[in-house]
Amino acid sequence: MKKALSVVALALVLVLSLAFIGCGGKINQKAADKINEAAESGKPMTMAELKDKYGDPYIDATTDGGFAGIIDAGDGYAVWIDCAADEVDAKKENKEKVAAITVTFDNFSATAAEFTDDYFKVAE
Repeated sequence: MKKALSVVALALVLVLSLAFIGCGGKINQKAADKINEAAESGKPMTMAELKDKYGDPYIDATTDGGFAGIIDAGDGYAVWIDCAADEVDAKKENKEKVAAITVTFDNFSATAAEFTDDYFKVAE
């Protein structure tokens, strides 16, 4: 009985370890590449899809329209970072890098994405 319990505990630890490894940062070059590939294929990801996948952006500089129709709603850019917004100051103070994807939008459709592993340039 004791041996079976040990095996079950070990299996549980392995499963949980793999789950945490799988939860690694979603903000990476691969994510930016997927956004760019979707835009190039003519089926761009939308702001709503990106919010569903990555949460609310750290910076949302898309417009809600205005200027007598000169600027369309949903044009601009948004930035997603790999940490919570309330962690940014501490990370900058500790000179920790923060990865980010900057996505440009046209009518809330992603047209391009750029990845950086040091958004606040703390490593310089």
